[in-house]
Amino acid sequence: MFSGRYEFRGADNETQKAIFIDRDGERFRHILNYLRTGTVHLDSNPVKYQELLEEAQYFQLCGLENELEERLAMLEAKQSSREHTLPTLINSNNISTEAMDTIANTVAAVMVQLQKIVPEDKTFRTDIDF
Repeated sequence: MFSGRYEFRGADNETQKAIFIDRDGERFRHILNYLRTGTVHLDSNPVKYQELLEEAQYFQLCGLENELEERLAMLEAKQSSREHTLPTLINSNNISTEAMDTIANTVAAVMVQLQKIVPEDKTFRTDIDF
């Protein structure tokens, strides 16, 4: 981080130095928290992990970079598993209770996302009962 990439600027008092880092504040807060605590807390959105991975690479934080790469791989594996599991469950003649729960949870998650995009002055109605 202090490899000469940033210029130290003197304040009014020459004994004080300030560093100006021109990076995205939303991403940098995660970097700062990682430097403070050694941990990162993100939701399971792969885009957020990818954005933070770019910052970790920029600041040369190898530990964070490795952790984010592992988490991204797990998220991608989980997503891939879902993409292959759901069609198999739907096409199966013998659908178990667990499979029905999985399908119901997926439909519920989609409905929640749909409700977020419907304007407030409109109503969202469904004929499906859960």
